[in-house]
Amino acid sequence: RRSQHAAIRIGSLVVCGICAGAAITEMHYLGNNGTTNYRLHLSWPHVFGAASIAVGASLLSFGLFFHWSGSWLNNIFRRAVVACFLALAVSGMHWTAAAGTWYELRGYHKSSGNERNVTLIVALCLVSSISCIFWCFY
Repeated sequence: RRSQHAAIRIGSLVVCGICAGAAITEMHYLGNNGTTNYRLHLSWPHVFGAASIAVGASLLSFGLFFHWSGSWLNNIFRRAVVACFLALAVSGMHWTAAAGTWYELRGYHKSSGNERNVTLIVALCLVSSISCIFWCFY
């Protein structure tokens, strides 16, 4: 019975790590494809390398998170370890993805872009505020 429970936890961890890593990698490339003034040329080994870094980091971070879940609230050091590891891994994934991407300029944006900047600033402020509130109370 106990080994069955452990197998389910490990299987869930693997599925969660793969889904999170794939989502992180997809977010990077999908965000780049959302632009209209340049076109991407990808290096597939870099794409797979970035995905591997993201999946591995997610697996390790989720593994640490669930391993330390019993004493998570009482130790800020453990939170810092997982947060620093995730930050380094995401930076490494983005660097690997960017190193294998060439950008071909299609043209310049003609309008002032103020509308987009205001929307971006409001969105960043909302996300930052919600994140701070979440981390302070939970």
